[in-house]
Amino acid sequence: EVVIEIIRQILIALSFCHQKGYVHKAINPENIMIVRLNTQSILVKLLGFGSAHKIGAPSPPSPLRHTLFKAP
Repeated sequence: EVVIEIIRQILIALSFCHQKGYVHKAINPENIMIVRLNTQSILVKLLGFGSAHKIGAPSPPSPLRHTLFKAP
């Protein structure tokens, strides 16, 4: 039951982000905080919005694609 509640809250948070026009792009365990409110309820918080991206906006250049040297 607890796992189902955690997943449900994560999906609600992602749905909210998508409704606002953003994609999170970094869903991983380090970006999910679980807070126990009392013995029977928890609150899941989605963190790590530094790499979030506005839907439809051009993607920023990747550091791996940007080089100072180009082959002749």
